[in-house]
This record gives sequence, C-alpha cells and structure tokens, in this order.
Amino acid sequence: RHKAKMSSRGVSGSLAEMGLPDMVQILWHGRKTCNLRIEHEGHRGEIHFSAGQIVHALWADLKGEEAFYKMITLADGTFRMDPAFEPKQKTITSSPEGLLLEGMRRLDEATNKGA
Repeated sequence: RHKAKMSSRGVSGSLAEMGLPDMVQILWHGRKTCNLRIEHEGHRGEIHFSAGQIVHALWADLKGEEAFYKMITLADGTFRMDPAFEPKQKTITSSPEGLLLEGMRRLDEATNKGA
C-alpha cells in the first residue's frame, strides 16, 4: 500500500488510503485550483476545482453532479491531483459541502439497500 506522494506534478495516491470525501474537503478548504483525476478498474474520471469550488466532473459517460456522485462512492482506485490546470467548463453550481452531503446520503442509501 502506498501513501499519498507529493511531487512537482501534484499529489497522487490510493483512494483506499485517503478517500475522495477527504480529498474534496482538503482541496475545498485549501481553495485549490486543480484537476483531480480518478482511476478505478479501468474507468477514469476527473473533478475540476476552481479556488476550492467544484466546477466540473466527468466519469465514464456521466458529466456534472451525477459524475461526482458516482466517484464519491468509490472505495478504492487511485487519484492524482494536477495543480497546473485551469478549468474551462462549469457544469456544477452546488457548493462542495452540498455535493458531499448529497454524495454521503446516496452512499448511505446504497449501503442500506445492500444490507
């Protein structure tokens, strides 16, 4: 298992070590502008941050909030943060807090259905 690594190209690591909700909170509170790239079982996604706000997300054929909600449920995979990134699109207007709360609600719902 590898810990998050710092490099000139940003931070990378394992979602099993540091989950996406934690990463989102760090980038939001740190007011970061970056691209958070996610990989899980051959699928790739991205979450674009502008000064800490989440402005765009992509996952498979999903865009915007639905893509974000899909990624927030991933328990493993890898992430890489690219700080040399300027977001071009805005498909998300909800606050990071609102996105996290809704993502957690959906995660709870999915977990309880399986129980």
